[in-house]
Amino acid sequence: ALMAKIKEKIAENKPSTDAELEKIINDAASELNISLSDTQKQTLMDFFNKLKELDINWNQVGDQLQDAKDKFNAFIESEEGQGFLAKVKEFFASLVDA
Repeated sequence: ALMAKIKEKIAENKPSTDAELEKIINDAASELNISLSDTQKQTLMDFFNKLKELDINWNQVGDQLQDAKDKFNAFIESEEGQGFLAKVKEFFASLVDA
């Protein structure tokens, strides 16, 4: 939950300095009643700075995940998806029978 809260705050506030990032981490931790050691804070800062270097657009990541989820759900509900699930069930049933 802490990582999700930090990502959410980074997407909203787009920190440009370590001090801004540290404030986001501290705020997220205090909102969730989590106390972090200096080492844990530094690890989180290093992690999110690495991600920042990769220039990840968090909103886009969320959109892509939703898109993938929608496609998966559409496949599962389709005739082809139902056939696939039936084959998977048969396969496991045959293992149990063997």
